[in-house]
Amino acid sequence: MEIINDTLKFLAEFTDRECRGNYKEAARRLGLNYQTLYAWLVKKDRVPTLKALEPTLTRLNVRLTFPNTQLLDYEFIPCGRARLGEGGQLVIAERPHTPFAMEMNWLIHENVHPASALYIEVEDHAMAPLLTPGDFALIDRADTRVQTNRIYLVSLGPDLMLRRIIRTPKGLTLHADSPDWVDVDISLEDMPSLTIHGRLRWASRLFA
Repeated sequence: MEIINDTLKFLAEFTDRECRGNYKEAARRLGLNYQTLYAWLVKKDRVPTLKALEPTLTRLNVRLTFPNTQLLDYEFIPCGRARLGEGGQLVIAERPHTPFAMEMNWLIHENVHPASALYIEVEDHAMAPLLTPGDFALIDRADTRVQTNRIYLVSLGPDLMLRRIIRTPKGLTLHADSPDWVDVDISLEDMPSLTIHGRLRWASRLFA
């Protein structure tokens, strides 16, 4: 989101101006791991949350402030059961009592854009005990860059599933947390058959 991009631009300017482009020195002064800062500013293969940036900004005497939360400061997120439609596109069959209202400040803080967010109903035990049938999983469809050991909504051929993705020397493993389900190994050659629809960012459970 814009506030994240502006903050990264500020850190890049700090590195150039105050550290003469030395990322190791900038990381030391900012209280960051060098590889983390390099991934944010140079490789750009990781996007920080505001929560991750707060300690660094505090060192620079920068404070982020947000408006007071009012009832209107909520976004309504579509919710329902996920299916694969024509051409492998993700389709959501909305429930009668949708959508879910989520606090805008939280979405901003976690770098989740409302337009890319959706709640899907968990339908199997593959990720139990973390996720069980009837739970609702918040998926960020804009977050499709694979980070190992994170949970994603993926499709492999006609099959749509929530799985933990683990990088391996030979490709990826779609890992089910439940021991009753079998992991799926995907080689580099088979990677085109895998579609990543988004990353799990939040889950909720209703106790009757």
